[in-house]
Amino acid sequence: MLRGARAHLAWLAPLVVLILEAPLLWPLPHVGDWFYLWFAGHIVATGGSPFDIASWIPATRDYGVLAGGIAHNSIAGQDLSLATSDRWLWPPIVAFLLAPFGALPLWLGVPLLHLATIAMCVASALLLVRTLLPPPSRPLALALLIASAPAVEVMRAGNPAAFLLPGIALTYAALRTPSAVPLAAGALGIFVRWSLFPLAALGTAVAFLRRGAWRPLAVAATALVVIEVAAYALTPFSPAALLDARSMPATQDNASTWHLAGLAGATAPLV
Repeated sequence: MLRGARAHLAWLAPLVVLILEAPLLWPLPHVGDWFYLWFAGHIVATGGSPFDIASWIPATRDYGVLAGGIAHNSIAGQDLSLATSDRWLWPPIVAFLLAPFGALPLWLGVPLLHLATIAMCVASALLLVRTLLPPPSRPLALALLIASAPAVEVMRAGNPAAFLLPGIALTYAALRTPSAVPLAAGALGIFVRWSLFPLAALGTAVAFLRRGAWRPLAVAATALVVIEVAAYALTPFSPAALLDARSMPATQDNASTWHLAGLAGATAPLV
C-alpha cells in the first residue's frame, strides 16, 4: 500500500512543473505566433489559401497593433503590408487543422488554440513516456519533458512544430503494437516538418518491415497520401509559392540546424 501511494505521489512532479510554468506558458498579452496561426486558420475557414500573399493583407489592415506580430515574425522581418514576398511555410494540412480556431472570433480563437496546444503537448508527452519507459521512470520523465526548452517554447509562443510531439508519440505507440491508425496519425504530425519526414519515414518503414508488419504500413502510407493530396487539392496555391515555401525552412528558418550552423561560423562542424 505504501509503495502504491508513493507511485501515485510521484505524479505530482509533472503537475508541479506545469503549475510553476503556468505564468511562462500563458503570458498576457499573448506572445509569439498565436495571431499568425489563428489568421492562417481564418484564411482557410473563409475559403482562402495561406499560400496566396493577398490573403494575408487583411491581417495587416484590420487588426491594429496585432499586425505588428505578423510582420515581426515573418521570414527576415518582411512587412506583409507591402505584399511583396511571404510564404506559408507549412503543409496545407496544418492550416486545415487550424481552421476550427480561425472560424472563431479572434478573442476566443487564440486562447482556445493556445489551450489546445498545451493540452496536446502534455497528452503527447504522457503517451510517449508510457510507451517507452517502465512505470517507475514515467513521472520524472514526463516532468523533464514538459519542462524542456522545445516543449516550453511551442506551448508558450505557438508553432506548428508542436505537431511533432504527438507525431513522434503516436509513431512509437504504433511500433509497439503495429497498427495503421496511430501510425497514419503520427505520420501526419511528423509531416509538418518537411525536412524531417523522409528520414523518419525510412526508419519507420524499416522497423515495420523487419517485424513483417507490411499491412499496417501500407494502410498508413495510403491514408497519409490520400489526406495530403486532398489537402493540396482543397487549398489553392501556385507551384511557385509551394516551391518557395518548401525551400525556405532549410535556409531561413531560425529554428533549423542549417541556420544555427550559419551563425556558428568556424564552429559550424560542431553543430
